[in-house]
Amino acid sequence: MAVAHDAFAPSDVRTLTIFLAPAGAAGGILEVFTDLATVGLLRRFLWVQDPGSAERSTIAALDVSGPVREAARLTAILSAEAPEQVCVCVIVPLDTPAVLVSEDSERVVVGTIERALGVARVTRVRCLVLSPGTRAPADVVARQGWHNVLVAPEESRGPWAPSTPLDAPDMLDVARSAAPTVAAVAGLWAGLHGRPPTGPGVPGVRAARAFYRRIEADEVEQALRAAVLSTEPQLPMPHDPNVTVVPHTDPAGGCRWMAEKLWDRYRDDLYGQRRKPAVAELEAVGWRVALLRFLRFIGAALRNVPADFYRATVNVGGVAAAKRVQRVVYGQGDPAYLVVANGMTAHGLPAGWHDLGQAAERIDDQLIASREHEAFAPADLTALWNDFVDGALTLADAGERNRTGMGRLTTPEGYPAVVRQAADCAPAPEDDFVEVPGALAAETGIHHVVPGDILGAEVLRQRLAHVATARPELSYEANTTRDRLDSWLYTRSRSYTVQVGTAIAKTLRTVSDEIPGHLNALLAATHERDEVDARRSRLLVWLLRVLGVLSVLGVVTGPVLAAPGVIRWPSAVVVVVVPVLCWVGALLWTYLDERRRLYHDLSRRREVLSQAEAARFNLREALRALRRLAEAYEQYLEWSRIVGVVLRRPFGPEPPGGAPRVDVAYGLPLTTQLAAAAGVDDQEEIVNQLRTRLFSTGWLTAVWDAHRHEAIETHLQQGRSAHPGSLLDLRGGLEHSSLRAWSKALVERGPSSTVGDQVWVRGMEQLRDPERDLGRLLLDSLRVVPAGGAPVPVSRFLDRVGEDGHGREDEFHPDHFSPAGRTAGVAVVREHLPSRSTIGLSQVAGVVQYTEVRPATDFAVTQTSGEGSSGEPDEPTPAVPPLGGPSRHRVATTRPTTEVSIPRAPRGFS
Repeated sequence: MAVAHDAFAPSDVRTLTIFLAPAGAAGGILEVFTDLATVGLLRRFLWVQDPGSAERSTIAALDVSGPVREAARLTAILSAEAPEQVCVCVIVPLDTPAVLVSEDSERVVVGTIERALGVARVTRVRCLVLSPGTRAPADVVARQGWHNVLVAPEESRGPWAPSTPLDAPDMLDVARSAAPTVAAVAGLWAGLHGRPPTGPGVPGVRAARAFYRRIEADEVEQALRAAVLSTEPQLPMPHDPNVTVVPHTDPAGGCRWMAEKLWDRYRDDLYGQRRKPAVAELEAVGWRVALLRFLRFIGAALRNVPADFYRATVNVGGVAAAKRVQRVVYGQGDPAYLVVANGMTAHGLPAGWHDLGQAAERIDDQLIASREHEAFAPADLTALWNDFVDGALTLADAGERNRTGMGRLTTPEGYPAVVRQAADCAPAPEDDFVEVPGALAAETGIHHVVPGDILGAEVLRQRLAHVATARPELSYEANTTRDRLDSWLYTRSRSYTVQVGTAIAKTLRTVSDEIPGHLNALLAATHERDEVDARRSRLLVWLLRVLGVLSVLGVVTGPVLAAPGVIRWPSAVVVVVVPVLCWVGALLWTYLDERRRLYHDLSRRREVLSQAEAARFNLREALRALRRLAEAYEQYLEWSRIVGVVLRRPFGPEPPGGAPRVDVAYGLPLTTQLAAAAGVDDQEEIVNQLRTRLFSTGWLTAVWDAHRHEAIETHLQQGRSAHPGSLLDLRGGLEHSSLRAWSKALVERGPSSTVGDQVWVRGMEQLRDPERDLGRLLLDSLRVVPAGGAPVPVSRFLDRVGEDGHGREDEFHPDHFSPAGRTAGVAVVREHLPSRSTIGLSQVAGVVQYTEVRPATDFAVTQTSGEGSSGEPDEPTPAVPPLGGPSRHRVATTRPTTEVSIPRAPRGFS
């Protein structure tokens, strides 16, 4: 049996199907087509009534697309759309030979299309529609230049199933039975790769029949997807084929452990360095140095410069530096110092972390401008936030992420453990504290607090206490709100991201409290004594000068008086020695006293200067640490929001339900069947199997990367980022960064469903895996449309429709063929063209079967000479309902699903 045919166009060619039908006689087929299109079973098509003698430019067409029907001009559609291929299908209702489309009308319509598109792009098909026993002349049955297709008037459940001649009391029954085959021949069935005949017509006729099956499983699939991808009330339990993963019995303890590991790694990077004051070392002085210093002191005493000697010995450069820093910090009239030192804003409210960060930045910028501090580059915290995110993901999916090396939670027995609640890993925006009344929000300047904003909550608490004291009329409301805030803080404080934020907040407060101490140390250094006691210095100078003069006089007077015998030499020696000894003794005493005082002051001054130098260094480091921690805290708030949203809704929103399903109430032939999946009573086992295969340890890595990649692509398209890495590069500031835009988009619109769609594609692959056959379990119970009867299994419903026909022969009912045709084996199916497609769990299957092309005389429809259309002498043709007359189709609009009724109830599904 042949399965392929070169006359069929490839499925990817854009084809427009145009039906040309006689007025009135083919109205039943149009009604069936429009009803099938309304329920979404047919693709778009054009319906052209026999134009008769109408001008080419005025040929009217009915454009049918789903439930929409619009009148249009054929030439306008062709020129506007320029389809790649056009299939012109003439409906030939042989039961009414008097009203068939004339050859002239066929030439006019086909000529109009060929002039617009070209001859090679037009296929001509004639579908002969008839009831059993109808006869027609051979030239009507087979027309040259056309594909003449006889729609077999028979009923059958499917290929290789017994068939019976059609029992059709009127033309509407014929239309109901023939329309599905005509649609299949024209390639109109939605969801299938329809392939209408192409190329020049083959001389002769061939019979055709078609079968169609459609299983709607959208509701079952959506329910299954919602159950498999659900993260409420718990995240999916990851699966590891090598070890059992268990829930952690102490989520708060596990989150604390992970937060501490992260903080231990990055604490020093954020806190910075500190310097302790240097310890003064004792100076070892030899006798030569001591003698030299004494002689220098004598010279200084004679020159009246002991104070200069003091100042030269004591280093006061550090004091000057401390004074310069003091003038910059205190002397600019800037309230930044009050914010840092006193923790109060200019409005008298407790300063928040943002106020502290801005004040530290202002002070540091002033010191940089005065060249007391060196400029420095903003901190790059990319590694911190990568590890921060990985820590949250590891808590939820027990993945081993080599980038962090922080490890995963384990039980005492060594089993990997996970935290099942997303809120325990990272609270989402739904957990914000919003219970701040309007009056209090106006007083405090805070209307809500996000989870993890420990400092924001602390500031709100302080301001509520301030309002309760300053505004007695609001004290009750302020105290009540503060109690609610404390309860909210206690509940949220156990999560991983909040504990990381708490560590950053505590360090920020520590650094903030540290800065006033450094400033006070600098202030103390500026009060050190720069001058010695001037009066005491003058007395010492005069005393030493008097004693020096007396010594000189004694040295001169003693020998002068002793030489002439005025005094004896012993007395002269006394006159010389005593003043000299007094002078030397005074010098020695003064020197020793000055050295004692000098060493005491040097020691104290060195200690003060060492403290001042350490204070200068530590002030610089503390200011930068405060700026760095404020930046880190601000970035932390964005990252915690992002992680919270992604963990709460990793797969985005559930896909919206489709439009209300439109069902056919009755009238489908046996060849065409619709069904809806009833699902299974207990799908928990299927859900568990899918989760086991979809959610292995570390499953959140792919989810997070997909969300981040999507954000990067979005912001690249919007021109926000110059390169993909800029989402994590915050050295240019956070205010207008891609990270802030991503966080805002996630909070306002939530994550997209793209990631969920990608995961569900893998889920559908698991459902279709022939080894597990999970999908067939969901489709093992089908409700056949129209409703009624017991559910049927999918295999019985499909009844081999859509299967390949290799190795199996099938036949049409022999009554359609003449004795010569039956003898020649014309009834055998020569072309079996199956098509099958799936959209999720929904399935569409169809098949078109053809006989070989044979002369018209091999078919029973071809009348012999002298016969009428029914095999008897010609009789008047009965009247047929006019096109557009009273419809026999019913549309129910008050039910959840819309039902379209095709004339005559079917014979049931058996």
